[in-house]
Amino acid sequence: MSSPPTGDRRCQPTALTLSGETAPENVDPTRTPQFGWRLETTRRDSCQTAYRLVVGDDEHAVANGRGTIWDSGRVESQSATAITYDGPPLASDAVYYWSVTLWTDDGTKTDWATPAQFQTALRPEDWRGDWISHQPGTGDTNGWRSRWQPPAEATEWFQVDLGESQEISSVELYPTDPIDIVTTPDDATLTPSWDNDPLEAFGFPVGYRIAVANDPAFTDATVVVSVVDSEGNATTPADGEAASVHRHDDLSATGRYVRVTATDPYTVEPTTWLADAADADSRHTESLSLSGRVSHLPH
Repeated sequence: MSSPPTGDRRCQPTALTLSGETAPENVDPTRTPQFGWRLETTRRDSCQTAYRLVVGDDEHAVANGRGTIWDSGRVESQSATAITYDGPPLASDAVYYWSVTLWTDDGTKTDWATPAQFQTALRPEDWRGDWISHQPGTGDTNGWRSRWQPPAEATEWFQVDLGESQEISSVELYPTDPIDIVTTPDDATLTPSWDNDPLEAFGFPVGYRIAVANDPAFTDATVVVSVVDSEGNATTPADGEAASVHRHDDLSATGRYVRVTATDPYTVEPTTWLADAADADSRHTESLSLSGRVSHLPH
């Protein structure tokens, strides 16, 4: 009796996804991921009858069908979506690879798919931090804000004391959102119109600078980010997000204090504004938000 054919390149699993994404970098390790793929074939009416899925932390091993984390074994199923992970708990902030091989209705076993990659996010117990917020007097925004002042006098900054010197590898700035009611010193209320929404990312500076220092006076500061046009570094907002995230990666600085200065503040004639929420990521030993004591330019 002959063995079923193997490695038939007429049929191949492709378009590997995890929870609907091709290479997600923020998979929640406390939730069960779901895998999916598509059977690519040149044979008419060919269909999947079984699969075997492996997950591991070694890309080469996974490419050869060895799953050091989880091996589903052969599963008789035509399903190619919402395949639930059933291995040990995934680690926090870790990179994994996975692949799948299929059997088809004519007994063909495909080659292993090119491994796909995913990265887990931090578990709640591994993350500590708080959103920065500051409301001088009666607040009219959500998040941190400066006072209103004439454009000619607009030199606004805020800084955060991390408590001790930390390695800073990335910084994320989140434009203030949502906004409740914004009233200018001229007693004018800003409201959206059919062609413009002044409340979207309200107060986020057009240009800004991010510096890191060990001295709260920033005499030894290292400038790690300098942005002329903030729209140029904003990422596309995810579903449900009203404002873009301004993310700066691959930073290399060490310091206790992080300061954001509005070099070109947001302007609403005839006054200016700085509003922001921020988050810093220290990847040396753990991730760290901009938590701790917040200070700002005194008025």
